Amino acid sequence: MTKRTFKSPKYLFWDKGEWQEAAETLANSNPEFVDLTGKEQVSQMIGWLSDQYPVEQEELDKAKTKV
Repeated sequence: MTKRTFKSPKYLFWDKGEWQEAAETLANSNPEFVDLTGKEQVSQMIGWLSDQYPVEQEELDKAKTKV
């Protein structure tokens, strides 16, 4: 696993391109994705990103103090 570090409150641990990849993948695999609220979309994208690009628990714990 590649060690990921906190990037910013906006992007958390993933870069802009990875967020776009998550949105496109989820929209293509689930047509109802675009009808979800923004909060629901972000929640699903974080789940997808966490599966594709895992973050170590230590880094998650550190990030909680920054957000």
